[in-house]
Amino acid sequence: MLANSIVGFAIDNGWIYYSNAEDNDSLYKMDLNGENITKLNNEYSSNINVELDYVYYTDFNGDNSLYKIKTDGTDKTLVSPEAFGLENLHNGYIYYSNRMHDGRIYRMKTDGSENELIIDSENCVSLNVVDDFLIYRTLELNDGYFKANLDGSNTERWARDF
Repeated sequence: MLANSIVGFAIDNGWIYYSNAEDNDSLYKMDLNGENITKLNNEYSSNINVELDYVYYTDFNGDNSLYKIKTDGTDKTLVSPEAFGLENLHNGYIYYSNRMHDGRIYRMKTDGSENELIIDSENCVSLNVVDDFLIYRTLELNDGYFKANLDGSNTERWARDF
């Protein structure tokens, strides 16, 4: 066992980036052997994702905004002030369910630009990017799981909840 206090995590390039429950859910990293533990911030960090040299996370202690910080803990930058949930990173885009807009799915570039609505359905959860598709679930009765292109086009029911 590497740790017993990990709440959420992402693995990238030999490192585990995680929210440490023993330290107010602050963002940490450790190598895959559980060594070289380093604290990266003092915020309640959730929805952790890593791409290139940055860790992306939602600050639930403060304003629920999306931030990025370099993997060495420097250069904290606000990406977007909107409330986020269920982020996924893929090829320079962030895909997320926007809680402020009834759980509709948006995407934006990793610098916060080109923010656009791509799935205009409410209560989208369990968002994942798989290959070149979005897979998500809606919470409406019997709606189930859906599959769409990364731009939100060609949405189709993938499986039904029973």
